[in-house]
Amino acid sequence: MTWILLATLAASAVAVEANTLDGVAHRGELVELSPLRALLEVDGEQVELPLAQLRDLQSAAEPAEPRAAGAWVELTDGSALSVVAWTVQDGKARLEIVDGSVCEVASEMVRSVRFSPPGGPLDKAWAELQEVEAAADLLVIRAADNSLDYLEGLVGDIQGEEVEFDLDDEQLQVRREKVAGVIYYHPAAAHAGEPLCTVTTAGGTLWRVRQLTLENDRLRLTSSGGLQVELPLMVMQRIDFASRAVVLLSELEPVSVRWTPYWPTKVPELSAALERVYQPRRLGAAGGEQPLLATGPEGKGVRPYDQALRIRSRTEIVYRLAGAYRRFTAVAGIDARARDAGDAQLRVLVDDQPRVELRAAGEDPPHQLDIDVTGAMRLTIVVDYGDELDIGDHLNLCDARLIK
Repeated sequence: MTWILLATLAASAVAVEANTLDGVAHRGELVELSPLRALLEVDGEQVELPLAQLRDLQSAAEPAEPRAAGAWVELTDGSALSVVAWTVQDGKARLEIVDGSVCEVASEMVRSVRFSPPGGPLDKAWAELQEVEAAADLLVIRAADNSLDYLEGLVGDIQGEEVEFDLDDEQLQVRREKVAGVIYYHPAAAHAGEPLCTVTTAGGTLWRVRQLTLENDRLRLTSSGGLQVELPLMVMQRIDFASRAVVLLSELEPVSVRWTPYWPTKVPELSAALERVYQPRRLGAAGGEQPLLATGPEGKGVRPYDQALRIRSRTEIVYRLAGAYRRFTAVAGIDARARDAGDAQLRVLVDDQPRVELRAAGEDPPHQLDIDVTGAMRLTIVVDYGDELDIGDHLNLCDARLIK
């Protein structure tokens, strides 16, 4: 394995909040992190938390302002790094990460690098290129019409404003301003396996981690792909252990989704187009718009969430649980941007038995859901019309999780 040096500011003690799968929060200083437990000092006393019971560890410190990203790198193990600068020389990539870290990694551990930010109009085209069955590297080019095209060959050094590219034994120097990104060729390889956790640092860099310890205020981690990394605890924003025991509802494929318009149309083409528009939409971590819910007196405050499923009235969604989960938790409410008009009815059924029935209006505070689904085979979510027809009925189901 290769050790990578991450050069950052000197480390200092960082207060964290440790959240368990049962919803209990502990706030204190992280003094130990081992393969079996996290140890916090809380008000002068030590609190031991087994990793199997932890949902996440979050930094309680105000995050430092990260530098602006200029490239987005995905490693072969699924780690995603936001970087200020990206260069390659003699098969070694050097990354200046937005959290202040500097990292060197062999280029064969890099799946792709993109020079335009995710979440834009080119996302679909980029995703399609990543699925191309190529026999060599792909140099992705910005076409004149702002679409993406590619050349298949061998990507060499990337220095300054030029990218070396071998096209059919012809050596080319391609201006970097014309390059949208690089997708490296990798022969079929064994899956990296499920990580122990993910580590998110300032600026959104995410490491998929299979081993993690804390030594002298420094996190020492081994990525799912075998990359060994050391970084100060102070750049950590979140360590998420829930991937082993928690499934995000927004990432679970439903058995069925049925949307019913308030005003039916007899034109099949129009009906099909409206159904596509009003399908449930993933927000936040799944890409795109950040979920927001109104808070405070009369819903005048706003709170952002990491991820959500936006559901329009009237929609019925059915998920298959197959007896694999214990609890379903979520925060439900009308999207803050539609709070002046939003008014919907929410029903949650477990094996066709009603468990939650509530009205969600724009002026209401968020509704906390915590439902026992032990042994259940099916979860049904229904968002129905409220008092104002279907106007503004944008219900966000935020941080919705199924816990095993």
